[in-house]
Formats: sequence, structure tokens, C-alpha cells
Amino acid sequence: MTQIPQAAAEAFETAHDIMASIRAVKGIEYCYTVETALCCLKLKDVTLSLMDQLKKRGDLSEEAAEALFMGCGVLFAKMISLNRIAGGAEPEGTQQEAAEIMSWADRIYDMEARAVEEIQKDK
Repeated sequence: MTQIPQAAAEAFETAHDIMASIRAVKGIEYCYTVETALCCLKLKDVTLSLMDQLKKRGDLSEEAAEALFMGCGVLFAKMISLNRIAGGAEPEGTQQEAAEIMSWADRIYDMEARAVEEIQKDK
């Protein structure tokens, strides 16, 4: 079995620890919402990468790409909001709650990205 670099292992472990802390302090429903936001960030990256490839080939105009990206953003926000509501949160969540959820997702995403970079450097 291939060993992953120590820095990568630590980054993944830290991301896991953050999720465990969120679950312990905020509850499982909130934790699921952070996980949903994290998935949205990853899907955004995939979408941007595909759009970039299509634009380079001339199969997607800049205007269409912009509209697609904006549409994805609206869908991601709706998915996160519906996840919170399904978990028992008030439908009129605050901007502060949304910013907090995205902040957690961003931190975990960054840690996971660093871990992936470490693994790629090790190859």
C-alpha cells in the first residue's frame, strides 16, 4: 500500500477533527449542512474546470459561462438552505449563519486541497 506524505495525512486528519468538533458543538444537522456546503465548493471547482475547457475549445461563450456559473451559485445556495431547513433550522436563516457555514466549509476545503497538493508533490 502506498504511504501518503505526513503533511497530507495531518491535513486530512485536521479536516476530520474539525468536522467532529462541529458535530459535537453544533449537532449532526449542522454538520451535514457544512458537508453539503463543502460538496458544493468541490462541485463548483469541477464546473469551473469543465467550463474553462469548453471555452478554450470555443464550445461555450463567455456570456453563457457566466450565466451557467451564476445559475450554479443559486442552486448551491438553495441546496444549502434546504439542508438547513430539513435539519430543523428556521427557513429565514441569517446571513451570519450562512457565512459561518461557508467559512467552515472553506477551511475544510483548503485543508483537503493542501493534502492533495502534498500527495501530488510526492509522486
